[in-house]
Amino acid sequence: MKFKAAMFDFDGTITEKGLWEPDPKVVSEFGRLLDGGFPIAICTGRQLSSFDKRFTKASNYLKEHFGEEVFKNFYYFGENGSVGYEYAGVGGGEDGTSWKQFYLADWPSEVPKEKFESGLIDLLKDKAEFLTHLVPIVIAPIGRMEMEIEDVYELSDELYDLALKYMKEFEAVGGGNALDYLRLGNSGLGCLVVPVNGDKDSSVPIFHKLLKDRGFEFADGCEEGGCREILVVGDSGMTGGNDYYFLNGRYGTPYSVGEEIDEGVKFPKQVLGADGEVLLNSDGVVYLLKEIVV
Repeated sequence: MKFKAAMFDFDGTITEKGLWEPDPKVVSEFGRLLDGGFPIAICTGRQLSSFDKRFTKASNYLKEHFGEEVFKNFYYFGENGSVGYEYAGVGGGEDGTSWKQFYLADWPSEVPKEKFESGLIDLLKDKAEFLTHLVPIVIAPIGRMEMEIEDVYELSDELYDLALKYMKEFEAVGGGNALDYLRLGNSGLGCLVVPVNGDKDSSVPIFHKLLKDRGFEFADGCEEGGCREILVVGDSGMTGGNDYYFLNGRYGTPYSVGEEIDEGVKFPKQVLGADGEVLLNSDGVVYLLKEIVV
């Protein structure tokens, strides 16, 4: 299949495992493709300010080697896909950044956010801090910046289990529980609670429509099982992972560059090198960009 666009998770996908900035090899391939008119979007749990900080070196490299005009084909879906941004020029976007918002998901009225978040804070206050985002509730392990990465992963798993139990027991307005309207994802670095219509998978048809409106042509639509001409890549595609819905094949053609995927599933596909070895994290992304997206 000839891909017309691509979407990538950030941490552990375009970065090496445990690092906070994109792999220079990935950035170089991004520049090549963007310069050729190929649209690329990042879709991550990070909010705009966090992404902007960690993408600064990459941004400077792209501008120096390819020119600022390549950013017209570069997009950012933050807060797990619940907020969409496009490039607006240096200082021309939100809060002095280079990005302006074009999409914002709604929080479901069936789960009153203040009441829901208050109970979650009471439950997890000794183990987590809660970060301010536009849409999601972000649960971050306390002390994560001073911890070994494996210890962060372990605490993040514990927070996920506790939050999942809380959501199952939280009664929604009109019946059901919070999981009927919200999703919980575990990135390994923390957990996010997002609306069902504001998760990473929802960003794929939004990206597809945006590109179509801007003159890009696709052979298929973007109903469930569509958008196959958009390559989708992440590292946490197992059940409960923060990329599970992003990579489960509902939209796009998903590949995993993570160590774990569920057994017996059609999607996501693993990235296999020339010798059949499984390629992980940014190594897998570089291979895809060089060998699959040409």
